[in-house]
Amino acid sequence: MTWTPIDTKTEQHGPRNPYEAWDTLGLIGIRAEDTLFHRVFVQLKQDAGGKTYVKAAGRFLQEIAGPDPDTDTDPDTGPVEKFYVPDSTQRILIRLENGESSLTVGKVFVYRLARHAYSKILNGKDDIVEAVLHVGPVIPGQTAPDARRERVDVPVLNKANVPLSVPVSVLTAVIDDEIGFLNSRFRADPQRTRIKRFWSMAPERLKSSQGAEVAFGRVLTDEQIESIYLPMVAHGGEPAAYARLDQEAARAASGQPLQAGRFRDPAYRRPRALVASHGTAVLDLAAGRAPDETAPKHPSDPIFAVELPQLATADTSGGWLDAYVLQAVIEVMDWADSVPTSPADDEAADEAADEADDNESGQITLKPLVINLSYGINAGPKDGSGFLAHHLAELVEQRNKLAPTWMVLPSGNSYEARGRADVGLAQGNASDLVWQISPDDASPSFLEVFLQGKARLILTAPGAGPLEVTVGGGAHQEWQFVPEMGQPSQALYVQPHKNGSRVTWALAPTRPGGAQNGALALSGEYTLRIEAYDGPVTGSVEVQRDDTPSGYSTGARQSVLTLKEASGYSQDIKTGEFTKPQSPLTRDGTISDYATAQSPHILVVGAAANVPDSGQIKAADYTSAGTGQIEPDLSILCEDGQRHSGRLASGLYSGSSVAFGGTSMAAAVATRRLVQALSMNPWLDKTGFLNAQSVLTTPQQADEPRLGSRVISGPDPRRVRA
Repeated sequence: MTWTPIDTKTEQHGPRNPYEAWDTLGLIGIRAEDTLFHRVFVQLKQDAGGKTYVKAAGRFLQEIAGPDPDTDTDPDTGPVEKFYVPDSTQRILIRLENGESSLTVGKVFVYRLARHAYSKILNGKDDIVEAVLHVGPVIPGQTAPDARRERVDVPVLNKANVPLSVPVSVLTAVIDDEIGFLNSRFRADPQRTRIKRFWSMAPERLKSSQGAEVAFGRVLTDEQIESIYLPMVAHGGEPAAYARLDQEAARAASGQPLQAGRFRDPAYRRPRALVASHGTAVLDLAAGRAPDETAPKHPSDPIFAVELPQLATADTSGGWLDAYVLQAVIEVMDWADSVPTSPADDEAADEAADEADDNESGQITLKPLVINLSYGINAGPKDGSGFLAHHLAELVEQRNKLAPTWMVLPSGNSYEARGRADVGLAQGNASDLVWQISPDDASPSFLEVFLQGKARLILTAPGAGPLEVTVGGGAHQEWQFVPEMGQPSQALYVQPHKNGSRVTWALAPTRPGGAQNGALALSGEYTLRIEAYDGPVTGSVEVQRDDTPSGYSTGARQSVLTLKEASGYSQDIKTGEFTKPQSPLTRDGTISDYATAQSPHILVVGAAANVPDSGQIKAADYTSAGTGQIEPDLSILCEDGQRHSGRLASGLYSGSSVAFGGTSMAAAVATRRLVQALSMNPWLDKTGFLNAQSVLTTPQQADEPRLGSRVISGPDPRRVRA
């Protein structure tokens, strides 16, 4: 039982996603490679002049409507590749071809078979794709869809070449889990919804019929909500309406699941039986109001809502989340560019288009948009270079060239997670860490290491011999550990990252039956030794999030970092924190990797708490700390002591209320504040927004950097209304 090096596929044209690699590894022997579909994010080739993608987009569209991959063969390249794109990707390609999309970063999602996932060659054509940027995990239960598609219609952009008058209708979008889209808090009146588009991403199964707006799940328009579901609410109540939606979704996802686990079964839908719903609470705090309540900013209060699939939420490592979120953001921006959000939109768009014909500048001003994503992950580079962090910032800044566009993110809740260590070694020195793996853990565990410099890593695990690898030379490495008569229970992925190295250590579940292929890791102490053998080495080691989220019975158990030799260190009995300065374990840098996205239009929010009987305000115990270079922008008062934890928001069903805490709720409240501010001044910058808020306290940065530059009030804890 030894570690085995694996061929790193030098022919691939994109960085290997360790989470995808580990997930696909668990499917070997269950599904053949020619039936495994991945969502692949690709960079199109720029035109010769740069900045535009007219040629590549046009060639891509030709391939979409080209030969039938089931029957046709190209005389030059052989069998035609089977791939799939939804209508949403086609619309982006058409706008890129016409040069009129705000999403001109030239990046789109395409669904490809596993054997083609990392190839930039599409049907033998090398003038379409420049690089593969990201390959997501395998799509559960997928069979090959019909890849041939006819060209779709593209709605007219919501153009306006006249100055925006205030108050402006600002679009609010929330990307989250289970969202009560029929809740009265999101209606203009009993018969009219304020939700203009609702995308339920689950169950995930690629659409095989012509006219699929999105690749998977179902999109409901405001007209469909009002004509089909709200009448059902009036006659049978919200549970009956949700039941119909879920039954229709289950029928659409008929087929064999990849495994018995519920969250991978495309026909399974977690029952909407719990009053508490994270997504509904976030949307309520961000944009909810009673139908008879005076609108805070504009009569229409338009909302876009995306409900993430259950697997993306249940797997808290983020391995499934990033591609879903990026698809959701791209779709939301497409809606913001094209979906009418008020009765006058169609007429205004036509008039603006006519004016644009006479406008020499051709400037297009689209509607302001604020997107809330109240999710986060623990591990990552924490410098804005992570896959999702980088592309969120890129999309937000690109659309800001045409219209005010913001994203609001929580700083994270992992301050006390005991999962991060700093690395700062002089040549010849070493650091020893222990990764403590719990028994009865039904999910995989991941440890990420980011290093600058040349280092020697020595990994030891229960029941396995040591593995020694050197990093810093820029080479890709992949190793697997396979017990006798078993499936791989460990894997190590070494990749170049910026000017250093990224190392990901993956472990199978420790609970029998937790893995798809039966793989089983042992619980106990896994040790990592880092040696600086050729110059200094700096960086970080962090355990990826792996807990069981509320409402999802995944059986996941969070692993932690500790020290092999704890003697000589001062340890806090209550928190378990090693406080001696030279300890590598730290709570600094526990901020979510998503929250390190580098954009002046991304707002990062922490949570503050009242100190009982003192009149003081401090950072909430859980709210994460920044890296020193990147800190939260502000905090929202979310905690009033142990007896008044969290903030009240609407439950899943109308008339219900629940208390939710955490930086997710803080980000939701900040989203509402930002939308209100932008409605009066659409081009407000971050400093202007922060200065306009009513401040409860201004922390001294040296004392409470976790609070950001200021703390502002949250909603009244006794009321649902914000």
